[in-house]
Amino acid sequence: MGIKMSKQQRTRILITALSGLIILLGALYTDRFKIAYLALALVWFIVAGIVIALGVRERRGQ
Repeated sequence: MGIKMSKQQRTRILITALSGLIILLGALYTDRFKIAYLALALVWFIVAGIVIALGVRERRGQ
């Protein structure tokens, strides 16, 4: 059950996941802006999920 992806899509997903994790780590290590960081991480993962879903749908159409 593997989704066929190009190398470019794989690297894009990897970069997105890593940057999301960096935002989450920032949220863990700050006290003052923790809520803002968590909200930013949540929005980031939602946007990334939409972008990845659109990319997969675009590949299936071809």
